[in-house]
Amino acid sequence: PAKGAQPHIMFMLVDDLGWNDMEWHDEFGQIQSPKLNELRKTGVTLDRYYVYRFCSPSRSTFQSGRYPWHVGQQTTQNLNPMPGVACGIDLKYKFMGDVMKSAGYTTWALGKWHLGFLSNEYTPTYRGYDHYVGYYSGAEEHFSHEKVGYGPGQHAYTFYDLANNT
Repeated sequence: PAKGAQPHIMFMLVDDLGWNDMEWHDEFGQIQSPKLNELRKTGVTLDRYYVYRFCSPSRSTFQSGRYPWHVGQQTTQNLNPMPGVACGIDLKYKFMGDVMKSAGYTTWALGKWHLGFLSNEYTPTYRGYDHYVGYYSGAEEHFSHEKVGYGPGQHAYTFYDLANNT
């Protein structure tokens, strides 16, 4: 950035990525990730960041700056959005978008939110992000944008999950 200008900040949280799933760790030479390699050369790589075995606790930690058990994210049931199930991280917690906006940044979130959508106030553009394109739930089908699962009483459901709040 120009002298005195704020640096651009991009944080990528990637679910279900194994240690050897990046070219810089691939001992067998099977993975190629040239674009990520370039980003890594000019950025910071967090390679000692320990995460839960499922995604929402890691997401809630990054967003809130708190351990998952402090915001109710210690089990798989906490953020399993489906019809008839209310969930979301308490609105008393500021998210990273709020912090970055207060520092003068324009904020974007892209991809899987999976931090609750009990009401609009729990969604990204109400949690500090100026723009959001992605899906609110988890395990969404990337091409049809459908979420398929089973709700209370094992009733099957399918719903469309793609938000463009820009």
